[in-house]
Amino acid sequence: MNMASGGTGTGSFSVLCHECNMLVEVCNGDVQSSMELHCKRIHNSSNKQRQNVNQSLRGQERYKNENYDTFFCPLCKKNIEILKSNFTRGVSEHIKSHDQVEVKPQSDDQLYTFSGIKNWIDNSKISEKSESSKNHLKNNQRRQNLERNTVRLPLDLKQHRGYIVDQHQERNFFCNVCVVTFDSTNIVEHLKTKTHEDNVILLFKGKLPLHLQNTMEFISFYNSNLSCNLCRCKVNLNSFNLYETIFNIISHNSDISHSSKRQNEPSSQNNIASSLMQYLSDNYPVIRDSKHLIETNMEPQFKCMLCDKSIIYSDKVDILAKNCLTHLNSSVHKKSEKAASILKSIESLNIGQGNHKFIVSNGNITCVTCKFKLETDINKVLHHINEVAQFKQRGNQSCNFNDESNQSIKSYQSDGSSNPVAIQRPVVKGPITGNNIQSNPNTVSPKVNKPNYRQLLKSLQQEFGNIKTLIVQNSRGEIQCTVCNCSVPPTTASIRVHLLGAPHQNKIQQMADTAVNPKSGGDHTKLNTRVESLFQSLPQKFQQDKHFIRDSPIDGYIVCSICDCVINPYYIRDHLVDENHLCEKKKMFG
Repeated sequence: MNMASGGTGTGSFSVLCHECNMLVEVCNGDVQSSMELHCKRIHNSSNKQRQNVNQSLRGQERYKNENYDTFFCPLCKKNIEILKSNFTRGVSEHIKSHDQVEVKPQSDDQLYTFSGIKNWIDNSKISEKSESSKNHLKNNQRRQNLERNTVRLPLDLKQHRGYIVDQHQERNFFCNVCVVTFDSTNIVEHLKTKTHEDNVILLFKGKLPLHLQNTMEFISFYNSNLSCNLCRCKVNLNSFNLYETIFNIISHNSDISHSSKRQNEPSSQNNIASSLMQYLSDNYPVIRDSKHLIETNMEPQFKCMLCDKSIIYSDKVDILAKNCLTHLNSSVHKKSEKAASILKSIESLNIGQGNHKFIVSNGNITCVTCKFKLETDINKVLHHINEVAQFKQRGNQSCNFNDESNQSIKSYQSDGSSNPVAIQRPVVKGPITGNNIQSNPNTVSPKVNKPNYRQLLKSLQQEFGNIKTLIVQNSRGEIQCTVCNCSVPPTTASIRVHLLGAPHQNKIQQMADTAVNPKSGGDHTKLNTRVESLFQSLPQKFQQDKHFIRDSPIDGYIVCSICDCVINPYYIRDHLVDENHLCEKKKMFG
């Protein structure tokens, strides 16, 4: 029978019987005789049977002594009755009896109930006070001095006041979490830093047992307030009482609302974020088309998985929709979409899959294998694949990419010499043409032979038929598409990708529609008016070129008769100052 005693008066005292939870008065100071007499009267067979029958009716709390409080010891796993007026000292003495300084829970169940949490917190407080009572009192005195100090903190930072200690001798302030010293003008700036907030979170996490540290998974600071990211709510922070804050965190995690959201969070089917995203996709077509790119986990911010950019969250639906639309319509997202489309086309053709791994990064395409950054252009990607293949085919060279610049290629000579010569080759800007291809002058083959135009067409004849009118070789040796007016890398794979690409097919369809429905005389007048309006905004030196601009079979485009190429009216000025246009003009007029 486990007993705990305490005095009820100066002349007499009582002990508690744990079988019936009754106080037994001790006669003449003889505890053993008094308890034996009590057991004979109350705990005999007849009385015990009657007591068990009435147990559920009278309840256990009927004879509870209000002067005592129950303490469950996590070490011996027993309920200890301790006098309320001296509860702290009684707990401390009981803990010391186990010869253990730090009190830790022995099972998870002890901290899944509020009484177990409270007992663990009280024990931890006592343990820390016994270890550093002097420092504890000193810090409390400093905190009280700071409360009386004239330093004023904003409302959102007042809960951090307990972490600041006033150093009166140096007239500075000390953060006992970050262990840094600063003057009064930098208090607010320090409390708002990410470092201070992270140190506070680590302080809480370090005080928790290992099996409870996952309760800090969703706890972070938002606008200097301790918050739960899962529920998007504030958790009370007491900087003067560490364990009170930990108790608030554990209590919040034990709440039914938090537990239900955490259970639904992995599936993300019925949580608030998914419901909100479904509402936005139903009302905004742009968001509906890119819904699969937005990550809707329970965080303060949504994230675009394609761009790896956060979308600022807002409780107001219209503001959140505006933030989503702003990102989806941004140039970075558009470039990332284009880059993803290019990589999908490359993957469907199964070109260079074994030797290269491409990813989308900041709107550009990066080859992770080669550590090489490319522009968002399918011709550049194909050129990179073919270029690396050409280097690997040479028996006396090896291809290597510089990690520092990610913008150059080095060719190393392997002819048996002791000092191989490295030739750096910069990335070519602009259209990829045959003239851009450089070679190592120190190798056996100092010059890369130009591709055989007839062999290229012959290799594609079986699949595309006669394409001599579509793919031509201009005077500079470049392979050019007459429909799209663009240069194509001189390889079979590049020409094949271009002919099967959506831009080329769309322009072919536009030309077919124009042939079925030819333009009328009114359209010709409209064209002349458009050309006139284009040249009105240009300087006088360009007016002589106006007579060489004519209609194009592609709607919305014009043709330069000098260069015989299709031009977007928006880039008319760039074309007129282009070196190719000036050379052709000089050949024609001298």
